Amino acid sequence: MTIGAKNGCRSLASMENGLEHLLDPACVAVVGASEDLGKFGGRALHNLIDNGYAGRIIPINRSRDRVRGLKAYRSIGAAPQGIDVAECAAAGAWRIPIMSTNRPYFIDL
Repeated sequence: MTIGAKNGCRSLASMENGLEHLLDPACVAVVGASEDLGKFGGRALHNLIDNGYAGRIIPINRSRDRVRGLKAYRSIGAAPQGIDVAECAAAGAWRIPIMSTNRPYFIDL
């Protein structure tokens, strides 16, 4: 079944695939990841790790090479491809360049 095919809309099947990546992601990036549980990025990373998230976790941190033992990347653009969802826990001024990337899904904390 195709919805709005005349207008270039996606098929129902492709929309369901998009939702699958959002609702059951294989890879989550935490932008603003931290080891400090007093920060949103620290709590987001802690919750993924300590609650048994089985997918790949990619910390994004501008000043650290590793966060909680995981390889960290300085920007979302420097991270490997295949990120399904990015949790954005970065400070306000850092959000503009992050959100302007062409990565598909962001959850703004």
